[in-house]
Amino acid sequence: MREIEVSDDFLSSLDSLEPDLKERALTKIRMLSENPAHPSLNAHKIDRAPGKWECYVTSAHRLIYEPTGQGIRLWRIGDHTVIDRVQTLSFSPHTAFRRLDAEAPATPEKKPFEIPEAWLKPKEKEGSNPFALLPGSHLRILGVPSQLIKAVRTAPTLEASTDIPGIPEHTKTWMLDLLTNPNLEDVLFDPGRLIFRTTLDKLEGYCQGEIKRLMLNLEEEQRQYVDKPIDCALLLRGCAGSGKTTVALYRAIQCAQTGGKTIFLTFNRTLASAAQVLIQELIGPMPTNLEVVNIDAWLIRFLRARGQRPTLLTNAEQRSIYLNVLKSVQQGQRSYVHHFPWTFFRDEIGRVIKGNGLTKEEDYLAIPRYGRKTALKRKARSATWGVYVAYQRALVEKGCMDWQDVSLRAYRELFKNPLQEPYDHVIIDEAQDLTAMQVRISQRMMKGVPGDALRSIFLVGDVSQTLYSRGFSWKQAGLQVQGRSFSLRRNFRNTRQIAETAAALNSYNRLMRLSEDYVDPQFTQRQGPWPIVIRCDLTDREIRAVGAKILDLAGDNRFRLADFAVLCPTVQLCDAVSQRFSQMEIPCVTKWDEAFDILEEQVKVLTIHSAKGLEFPVVFILGLHEGLMPQTQRVMDDEEADLALERDRILLYVGMTRAAEALYLVTSAEKPSPFLSEVNKLLREEPYTGSKEK
Repeated sequence: MREIEVSDDFLSSLDSLEPDLKERALTKIRMLSENPAHPSLNAHKIDRAPGKWECYVTSAHRLIYEPTGQGIRLWRIGDHTVIDRVQTLSFSPHTAFRRLDAEAPATPEKKPFEIPEAWLKPKEKEGSNPFALLPGSHLRILGVPSQLIKAVRTAPTLEASTDIPGIPEHTKTWMLDLLTNPNLEDVLFDPGRLIFRTTLDKLEGYCQGEIKRLMLNLEEEQRQYVDKPIDCALLLRGCAGSGKTTVALYRAIQCAQTGGKTIFLTFNRTLASAAQVLIQELIGPMPTNLEVVNIDAWLIRFLRARGQRPTLLTNAEQRSIYLNVLKSVQQGQRSYVHHFPWTFFRDEIGRVIKGNGLTKEEDYLAIPRYGRKTALKRKARSATWGVYVAYQRALVEKGCMDWQDVSLRAYRELFKNPLQEPYDHVIIDEAQDLTAMQVRISQRMMKGVPGDALRSIFLVGDVSQTLYSRGFSWKQAGLQVQGRSFSLRRNFRNTRQIAETAAALNSYNRLMRLSEDYVDPQFTQRQGPWPIVIRCDLTDREIRAVGAKILDLAGDNRFRLADFAVLCPTVQLCDAVSQRFSQMEIPCVTKWDEAFDILEEQVKVLTIHSAKGLEFPVVFILGLHEGLMPQTQRVMDDEEADLALERDRILLYVGMTRAAEALYLVTSAEKPSPFLSEVNKLLREEPYTGSKEK
């Protein structure tokens, strides 16, 4: 056990802490004396203070210390701002230190606060305690401990509610400010504004919006690609967290400011919505010559402008058609491929056959297939082509088309009749998830009437985050990027602990790593806690556990509601989260809400697919169960099964790398995902039984 030495200043700061926090600090000090490498300390060097280290007391409080041979000197203790101000602190070599007994002094057992009977009687004067009407979740976010919510609500007066033992000092300050600040008097009972932008973020000490810092800060290594001249095309490859989307945003703004007609294309609607909000945060109202849109929305709008109104197939209708087609073909000449799940044919036909614009069986038999070690066997391809023909016939009979048909029709229309006012600059985010046909369309957007020159196209992407097998090379898509391809290797977003855990998971994806576009990441030195597994005893308690943890973290004065994202593998699970949070009175917004705003002061609930390109300070990932992530695979050949497993692992990798500061992986004892065992050594456990539920 190491000898602990303290200064008078340290003891003074320690004694000023609230009793609960002081006890926790003494526990951490004992732990430091016994094992400075204990994982829960999260101990690491402070770059801006040579020789000094920091460790966690709580998620919001830090301890600064200095190893000295066989001993440890304790210099500072306080909230996390002591690290932010470390360069201004004094660490004089003449400071006097004295030995501290590592054993905490005995403290009398504290009785929990009991509500006086008088508080439970009907109040003679209504409104004497304005906090009696606040939702419990709002009181939690203000920092009121869960066991004291009833006491705060039933207190006869404001003074009595703030005098309850155990209410943190910063919470008392916030409660008083809400009632005495004239700028806040009209928002106390407005659930849409309380704890949102117009309220608590105005209060001194409240965290500033982290998402803007994460997604709008531009490092020097990134800036060079914003300013880099483009000769027709440029491909910027980058690992997760390298700031590809940030570079693309600044590039779009710069192109628009030169006066050129510019379009920022994304694969999904959520990223398009977020990109538009972030651009407006940077430069104000959107310029008339800058358009931000997901590619499917642009294609539909383009076809309608040309007098065409395609009827789109729903996901349920598509599944039904495929199942009927497979049932009919299995009655004729059978192939082992006919026993594959219908989703295989959806992906193969959509991403390879239609995605490459193939119209003849011989072309499909000959095309190289990417994302696999070897090509699908010839007979299996012929059987797959037969399913494609039957599927297309069913679509014609129904008078519908799928999204890949929309791309094909738009490309033919653009080829025959180019845009009268083509785009000068096209910027594509998450380009690895587009099909070859969509890449060709993006190039056609820059071609006007015959004789017009090709403008510039700027693509960013990461093959290790490909949620769909591309089935094409850039050259097949008509894009010449040889000599015009660059890489961002440094992960700026994630803490080293999150990045290392995600990379350890990604190392199991052998097929993906064979791609020539794969970028091996370099980790940041920014430290943080290791990812935490919240392990419930029952699966039904997982969403409740996430909600409870969000309220704990928000009430700890470190994160805002806008800083949290809950990511799910399915829309159905997102719906369940939204409904449960509504019952818990936790403000949240889902990706399909029209008012979705990445900077809005609400918890974001998204599918992992929709979170591509986005980042959040704190991420919770649900659905980590065998049969969901990874999905249960029906009979497939080994190669297809391996590829399907890699896709599911990539999905989890994408979700993990959305987290900048803290990552929580949520599961239960009921069929936990085998992916967790692949990174188990890097995870920390936090059990949840629901015993604290009120």
